[in-house]
Amino acid sequence: MTALAYFISLRRRKGLPQEEIAGSELRGERKCDNLRGLIKNCTKPGAARQWTIICFSITGTIIVIIFLLLFVWLPTGKLLSKPSPLAFGSKVVENDKLATATNVSTWLGESSQAVIPRACHSHNDYSREIPLFSALSAGCIGIEADVWLSDDGKDLLVGHERNSLQSTKTLQSMYINPLLEILNDRNPTQGANSVYDRAQGIFSTRPNTTVILMVDVKEKPTSIWPLLVKQLEPLRQRQFLTRYEQVYSEPSELVGGQTLQPAPLIIVGSGELNLTSLVGAYPNGTFGKYHDTFLDAPLQNLPEANHFRGRNVGTSPALSRGQALYSAYNSHYASVSFKQSIGSVILGFGPSQLDNLRTQIRIARESGLVSRYWDIPSWPINYRDYIWDVLTQEGVGILNVDDVQTATHGLWTEGYLKSVYSIIATSAYLVIMSIIIWIIVLYILRENPDG
Repeated sequence: MTALAYFISLRRRKGLPQEEIAGSELRGERKCDNLRGLIKNCTKPGAARQWTIICFSITGTIIVIIFLLLFVWLPTGKLLSKPSPLAFGSKVVENDKLATATNVSTWLGESSQAVIPRACHSHNDYSREIPLFSALSAGCIGIEADVWLSDDGKDLLVGHERNSLQSTKTLQSMYINPLLEILNDRNPTQGANSVYDRAQGIFSTRPNTTVILMVDVKEKPTSIWPLLVKQLEPLRQRQFLTRYEQVYSEPSELVGGQTLQPAPLIIVGSGELNLTSLVGAYPNGTFGKYHDTFLDAPLQNLPEANHFRGRNVGTSPALSRGQALYSAYNSHYASVSFKQSIGSVILGFGPSQLDNLRTQIRIARESGLVSRYWDIPSWPINYRDYIWDVLTQEGVGILNVDDVQTATHGLWTEGYLKSVYSIIATSAYLVIMSIIIWIIVLYILRENPDG
């Protein structure tokens, strides 16, 4: 007995009118005809392909929704977040509520009164809406500017690409002059006394903090660096630059040899600048007697260059100038691309990656340098925050960041690895179930074309 006949018999046993029973039977037959037509259409050439597209499109859509939930929506909220480790217990501040200085006057006013300096480096600082002061207001002690030589060779222009340069955006106007103005205000009499006197720094809350101005040389280092050394003369005259120099009490009496003299500002060169170009910017071999610019050393080359290969870097004493090619004598940063040196950590840091990271950080510290990783992924946000968190836990010298406010005062997303494992497990389950359902439906369609 068919399902329709059984249904009609039940209706009859309940004493329903024959007209209603006939109508129900007619409607049931139409439904069966429609179902048979659908099945026949599904078994026509191309139906399997259509079903495959529908089945896995639904699965893919669900996976995308889960991804957006775990890696886009959750990281923008506070549900799985913790205060920035760089905040050191300071109050977390929303990005749109963080007071930002806009110029020298506002920085010298109330804007800087509560700013605590942090070990963060403002990557491509010139691209910010308010260069220099956005980073300073967030507490970053590292500022980065990409520099090109002007067409006439007389000035240093700031920008990421040569075709985006503007004659008004120079290193002097954007960085050197504002920093000089701030330091002049902090130190009205500095430079008139002993060379050992240290000027007050940029941050009023931590006046002994040294701010790092990193100049990324994009071209012609043998032309750019001597010009930069010349443009730094006003800062040099006021003893605002960290320097190595030989100090004499009398014209022929050397006192203490060559020593590092800390100051509110240190100038570091990177990009196309190398050690030879750095030394060559000081004529007549004067680099060995005095220099106030330093190099961004290649972190990946430190083991060979500083003779750490095969040594226990955890117990090695600090290397002297004679033993190391790169040291605090000529360098400050030691940097490398995160992607090239460590690689992808989308599934978490592997044992070899963690070992490499720890080794590089230790070697930089043993060499007296500040370790820095650039080219850190910026998206998804919780992936970036995961990398930030691991780097800070492992003791990186300074954190290279694009979002300076979140890095220093915001919330860092937690649970990245849990999100990764969740989406992998969920996606695998959905794909397997989709395959099973896909096979079952195709089997039913092909075995029962006539219902």
